[in-house]
Amino acid sequence: MIARVTARYSRGPFSRSASYEANADFLRGTVSAMGSRTAETAKLGRYREVDCGLVLFRALMIAHMRARGQTRWTSRVATIDPSTLTAQTHKKTCRQKDRGEGIFIYEPRMGDAEEIEIDAAGRIVRIVDNTGNRIALTSFTAG
Repeated sequence: MIARVTARYSRGPFSRSASYEANADFLRGTVSAMGSRTAETAKLGRYREVDCGLVLFRALMIAHMRARGQTRWTSRVATIDPSTLTAQTHKKTCRQKDRGEGIFIYEPRMGDAEEIEIDAAGRIVRIVDNTGNRIALTSFTAG
């Protein structure tokens, strides 16, 4: 489970940082930008999932879904926007495409879809979204 998230970025003269912590029902934290500090709160869904736009978070959601024995779930997910670092709650869906295969359809927003392929060892090897963007694992070395 994700308990704490800290993120920061810089673009030219602008920088922004955020720190969040999950408690029983909420993701609470602060965003610091241009000399100001803003408190942020987002409600956690029933499965207490968090998404920050990285492949790691999708892998965790699918792992949790598989551990519960589900082939499909729809739930609210506390989302930290990678551009602004602000937290919001969005409804997301994930389902297994074909029973027994390692292909899942993840819908981060209404109208968007990603096909995520997982190998036998549980690693994400390919993600393709509905706009044609593709992420692929090209090599893996156990270490």
